[in-house]
Amino acid sequence: MKKIFLLLISIFYLGCASEKYFYNGDKKIFISPIDKISRNVGNIDYYKVRSNGTQIGISNKILVKFVNETNLDRYISDFNLILKKNMGNRLYLFEVKNKSLTIDTANSLHKKSDVKFAEPDFIQKVIKR
Repeated sequence: MKKIFLLLISIFYLGCASEKYFYNGDKKIFISPIDKISRNVGNIDYYKVRSNGTQIGISNKILVKFVNETNLDRYISDFNLILKKNMGNRLYLFEVKNKSLTIDTANSLHKKSDVKFAEPDFIQKVIKR
């Protein structure tokens, strides 16, 4: 019984240990969650870009640029998206119904052959100089 419990704990730990990243072009940008920064705006999750320390906020919105829009309706249905705005030139702003899936949804869409790019609609902290 003890071995089964340890096995389950190990599986749970490995499942939770997955690294968060988003795509910038075809490059993975790794991020780490941070505590909420001062002057929190709405329902935002905050992360630090590992390579340069930039703080970014991610809500439940993603930007998607399509090569062609043939599968637009299917992706809306498959990924449980809400179309917020057609920004023209095959660029769309979507809302993800489950905010915890924003990064994963953007990454999954990015991998589709008819998507040029898909990334969270980032919010950056403005620093006065």
